[in-house]
Amino acid sequence: METARATPADLDGVHAVAAAHDLLGDWPARPDWLDWLEQTGQLYVARDDDGTVLAFAGVVHEDGVAHLTDLFVAPDRLSTGIGRALLTAAFPDDGARTTFASSDPRAVALYVRAGLRPLAPMLYLEGTLRPGAIVTRVTVDDLDLPRRAVGEFLAAAGAYGLVTEEGAGVVRPVPGGARLGPAYGDGFAIQALAGAAAAVHGSVKITLPGPHPALPLLIEGGMRITDADTAMATAPGILDLVRAIPDADLG
Repeated sequence: METARATPADLDGVHAVAAAHDLLGDWPARPDWLDWLEQTGQLYVARDDDGTVLAFAGVVHEDGVAHLTDLFVAPDRLSTGIGRALLTAAFPDDGARTTFASSDPRAVALYVRAGLRPLAPMLYLEGTLRPGAIVTRVTVDDLDLPRRAVGEFLAAAGAYGLVTEEGAGVVRPVPGGARLGPAYGDGFAIQALAGAAAAVHGSVKITLPGPHPALPLLIEGGMRITDADTAMATAPGILDLVRAIPDADLG
């Protein structure tokens, strides 16, 4: 087995592993986030001796933070040490680092060994929501959001921006609805952004830090929690858990 930066020839294998973990539902067309990671040199793979992709990992470097977007191993090769070897190859061993660990306890332990600590649940919400405060549609370029490279990619993938008095966010149409994020704002701002997205697209998905004040407003408004990860970082202040809303795939 070898670990290396991914090449275009690895992408079919990467997508096969992603499909095995049911990761492609919100990306019905390519290029998707995995293609973008490869194009920007931020995608890594573990290959078998015959070149078969056994696992992949994505790491976005932006604003002084390395965010591990994904680390998935082919289901028939789990618990064989591939994930640990790939993490060592892909993820820096120092500096500010973050990830959203899956609900698999082995994932949390792997990242703890890499120097990260669990900070809060990262909740995946989905549903409809009534429109709230007035929001304005803009281009993603008009948003004053950090992580500009991620925003530019999402815009190329069909996303647009929404702004309200106390917040702003990126909305990307997906099958059956839309996803909100990255975004920022207080609870009422996120509620307004989510309501506006749901009004247009019928349903909205949000990746929300557990401590964010929008959580009770969204739950009371009818959204439901469909899954949960664990937000992890090398230091508590790296992730903004009370105003920032990440993109589910790119952080």
